[in-house]
Amino acid sequence: MNKKKNFMKVIIIIFAFACSLGMINPLQIEAKKPKLNKTSIALQKGKSTILKVSGASKRTKKYTWKVKGKAVKIISKRKNSVKIKAVKIGKSVIRIKINGRTLKCTVKVRSSKKMTGNTPPVVTPEKPVRPKPGQDIQQPETKPETIQPGDSGETEPGEDDENVTFQYKRCVGDNNVYFYDDFTIFYPNFLSSIFSNGESCLWLKSLSFAEKALLIEEINKSDNSNELKENMLAIVENPDILIENAGVKNELEERIGEEESSHGLELLYAGNPTNNGMFEAEYKAGWYTIPKFEYEKIMDEHGEFKGTESEFLELMEKINIHK
Repeated sequence: MNKKKNFMKVIIIIFAFACSLGMINPLQIEAKKPKLNKTSIALQKGKSTILKVSGASKRTKKYTWKVKGKAVKIISKRKNSVKIKAVKIGKSVIRIKINGRTLKCTVKVRSSKKMTGNTPPVVTPEKPVRPKPGQDIQQPETKPETIQPGDSGETEPGEDDENVTFQYKRCVGDNNVYFYDDFTIFYPNFLSSIFSNGESCLWLKSLSFAEKALLIEEINKSDNSNELKENMLAIVENPDILIENAGVKNELEERIGEEESSHGLELLYAGNPTNNGMFEAEYKAGWYTIPKFEYEKIMDEHGEFKGTESEFLELMEKINIHK
């Protein structure tokens, strides 16, 4: 009888131990969630990088990779990793679906031209340097000139930054749409791969008369081909084109890419701040992401910023805006 009791006790202990193992394993598996090695990256056009999923169960067989946007493309794929290449200036989102979870990485592609100290300075003695605030002009007969995009006097990347003047000002903005100076390149919403045709159409319709007039002016003075300008103007005048003719926005983006304009996507123009509260600008080879409240702070304190690149970076540091 005692032997039978002891045997039953041993069985119960073994069963309890097995149950405890069964309870621990699922928790351990759940705690180890799959992760993507990068969630946000910036690439220069032509460069590539690898995205990899770690922490997934060894039993996982299916990894579904998808790309939203035309800025990057997948050039090679393995089970838990992909190699992507930056092919076009703009934004793309890489999504990976695994075990019912979706991970994503936002990729910003910028110009392949870099500002380097190795490039010899371009000597332009005929171009005067804009004086700093409070500084006396040594030669009163020389007037500082405003550098326009495409001007022969434009400073080439690599020149001493003291010879580069940045202006940072708001021109008009009735619907939280802000316009900047010639040194800032913005991607207009109706050409954004992130916004749908419907969203782009509504955004264009919300422009005030002043904003619409300035947008048309910027299109007309851009160095794009006449055909491309006409297509842009047609959309601004009648945003319903985006709804009526599917794919017209994508065709326009491709034409801009083919022309390789020196102004990126032209239109010195801010993105819609109501989307995520951020403004994104490309200063030569550097990206600056500026929260809306920080931008308003600049405007309240300065109204208009004029100075060299180093002075601009100094200001960015003061208000905690990082490159």
